[in-house]
Amino acid sequence: IVIGYEAFGGCVGLNTITMPNSLTSIGSNAFNGCSGLKSVVLSDNLIEIKSNAFEGCTGITSVEFPEKLQSIGDYAFSQTGLTQINISSNVMRIKGDGAFSKTPIKSVILEDGENELDMNWGMFGSAEKAYIGRPGFFALSGSGLKEVTLGKYVKEIPLDFVCSHYIEKFTILSSIPPVVGREGHDYFSEDTYDNCKLIVPKESLEAYKTAPIWKYFTNVEESEVSGIKNVLTSKDSKSLTYGINGCIATSNGIVIEKKSDGSVRKYVRK
Repeated sequence: IVIGYEAFGGCVGLNTITMPNSLTSIGSNAFNGCSGLKSVVLSDNLIEIKSNAFEGCTGITSVEFPEKLQSIGDYAFSQTGLTQINISSNVMRIKGDGAFSKTPIKSVILEDGENELDMNWGMFGSAEKAYIGRPGFFALSGSGLKEVTLGKYVKEIPLDFVCSHYIEKFTILSSIPPVVGREGHDYFSEDTYDNCKLIVPKESLEAYKTAPIWKYFTNVEESEVSGIKNVLTSKDSKSLTYGINGCIATSNGIVIEKKSDGSVRKYVRK
């Protein structure tokens, strides 16, 4: 089943929609201009969201993307009220420059994965916090990031990912320092080198202190990164919430929740 071109476009009185799991595609402009739409539950089997599908839906402040989603079209969520997004490792392409343009996004999570995500430069320019779990994160270039976490699959930071502003906290989960796109002290700002807290895996401290670019950071700490895959929970227990270092979370920021059924999700706790 698909929702066709402009199927509900301009329906300002539409406020809630729950899509059946038989739905696999949302067509271009399907909900364009539905300014009254506030709640959207996507199909578990959704594969693609085409261009301009939810453009102008200013009432949408959050949406949970299904694991099977592979493609998000240009301007699909432009001019919505989204403040945070979580992109699964199955999404291979976010088309164009405007998929999330003119939205107040403050936090971005790119789920762990080895496949590179195809997306354009500067797509999430308003983001302040980011968990980057896979290669190909040009979309965060030029943003005002304050807190960044790089997952274990990120082995290289591209040349275009230049942060001239001050990053307050930088956490890296790889025991091998990621290769930076180019050598040069000006890759990050002077304030970042002097004041940013760089957190690296335990027993990798010396490797980071001598690695290109990372050696310029003066405030480097090591942390036990145990992950959460082996954490056991009973069926009757409540969900458990961890920081990205594998310890029980005691503060706000990007955290990981493991539920009693074994399922895991990352989100930003405010």
